[in-house]
Amino acid sequence: MFVASAKGVDAWRIRVNGKEQLKLPDGEVSAWRLSVVPGKQSFDKQFDLWLSPERQWYPVRLLHEDKNGNRVELSLSKISSK
Repeated sequence: MFVASAKGVDAWRIRVNGKEQLKLPDGEVSAWRLSVVPGKQSFDKQFDLWLSPERQWYPVRLLHEDKNGNRVELSLSKISSK
């Protein structure tokens, strides 16, 4: 897909890596791991996103890394419905 930034437009790739078992605060869950690989002009290195069919396809984990090696990881702790 093409993504626009302050530097211009760049082509990013999305790769489906397969299904993985994750241990979350709310229990163990299976999720499909997707990797979003930014283009060469981007400051970002990679995004990994885990989507769980068991949890209504919510993103249950997110990992972001920039080209300097800085990482941010988020995990779903709970889904509540009203």
